[in-house]
Parts: sequence; structure tokens; C-alpha cells
Amino acid sequence: MRKTGFVWGHKPLALWMYRHKKPDARPFPEPVVNNYYGRLRLWNAIPSRVGVLRAKADAWGYPHREPPPKGLRQSREFFPFFMEKYFPDVECRLVIDSVLNVDTNTPIFEFPPHVSKLEIINYLRNIHGIDNIIDIKTKNVSGRTFKNEIGKIKMLPDVKLAFVTLDAPVRIDFKLVKTTEEADADKQKDAEKSKGTA
Repeated sequence: MRKTGFVWGHKPLALWMYRHKKPDARPFPEPVVNNYYGRLRLWNAIPSRVGVLRAKADAWGYPHREPPPKGLRQSREFFPFFMEKYFPDVECRLVIDSVLNVDTNTPIFEFPPHVSKLEIINYLRNIHGIDNIIDIKTKNVSGRTFKNEIGKIKMLPDVKLAFVTLDAPVRIDFKLVKTTEEADADKQKDAEKSKGTA
């Protein structure tokens, strides 16, 4: 006896069992292409995996020079990681208003948000030589928003404020700039002194 229906994947399927599948309404992600047509267009500007591996091989000098062993490449003592570990590129900024013309025990520093308290203490001790640190408190502050020259809203990067408590007060005196009249008077005094000595 002959079976009716189609055989798809070794499974009989009668026509009345067919159900139409609705297409997915979500759009397919567009492929990444270089759609800039102009005089400065680069051919195949988006690197593939082959291009990444080739660039890595060129950096190692392969095949003329073998790369270092994998254990050394992934260790923290490898040269790029060594530079990152012992020569950090963390930006530290002193909030000058916290120590300007005022004796204070808690100067305020600005750090990137990812820096921890222990890293801040080590940074201040090893790079700036601040050894008399008693306590430290941090506060994450979101970046300030502003408008640029053409009216576009921009946002400054987020910062972490570090309130560092020291065992001795610190102070930075503001050096006043002389006015033009005071500078002229000082010049006349210097000229009279030079004439008197001559």
C-alpha cells in the first residue's frame, strides 16, 4: 500500500498537516560594509579575522622570529603588561580649590571611576610621594553636560573624587600678579637704586 504525502527528513508529512510559518518581523542585522564612496575610500577597510591574525603575525615578526611562549605572553611580567603595571596611565588631578589659601587636612583629588581606594593610596604614595595618608573616602560624580560652539550637547567623562585625610595640614598660596602701575613703580625704584650705586 502506497503512503500519501511527502517524505521530508524520512518522515511522512500529509498535505493537510502543513502549517504556514509566519516570517519573523524583526529585521535582519545589516552586514558591516564600507559604504563610503569617495576619493578617500579604503578598499576592505573592515578587517576580518585573517587580517587581524596577519597584523598580529607582523607584530611578532613571524615567520622570521618566533613569538614568545604562551605562558610568558599571558603573564603580567610580559612587556606590555609590565608597562601597564608599573607605569600606569591613570590621570590624577588635584582640586586646587580644596587647598588654595586654606590650611586643610583633606585635599581632594580626581581619578577615573575604575580606580579603587587601594590603588589611589598606592598611586599617591609611589608617584607623588604622599606618605602621611590616614584615611581616604571616595565619591563617584557623573560628568558635567555642556553645549559646544554649534549647540550640540556634550558630556565630560565621569570622575571619582578622593577625599584624602592627611596627618598634617597642607596649603597652596596663590601668587598675586602685579598690576601695571605696581610694575612701573618697581621699575622706577630699581632704576633709582642703580643710579645711586653708580
